[in-house]
Amino acid sequence: MLKKLISTVLGKKLANLLKLKDDTQETAPVAGQPLTKVPWYESKTKLSVIVAVLLIAIEKLSGPVFNHPVVIPNEVIRLLELIGLYGLRDALKRPA
Repeated sequence: MLKKLISTVLGKKLANLLKLKDDTQETAPVAGQPLTKVPWYESKTKLSVIVAVLLIAIEKLSGPVFNHPVVIPNEVIRLLELIGLYGLRDALKRPA
């Protein structure tokens, strides 16, 4: 037990001296924290949500505001949902 403790302490000191990265904390997900640190403009999920919200806003505001109703098919919104779900699956699959 003492031998293991000494080797662990010496190993950590040596890793700090050599500036080795301890990635044990990165592999275990923490509840409430994002799995990856990706900017919003590189996230497939966030971009698909932004585009979907913009399209729905255009559809809802086009009639009363612009007097020219724009009809966006449901398939377009479904496609954006699928892209968002794929983005979530891809984010969970890739390590940070």
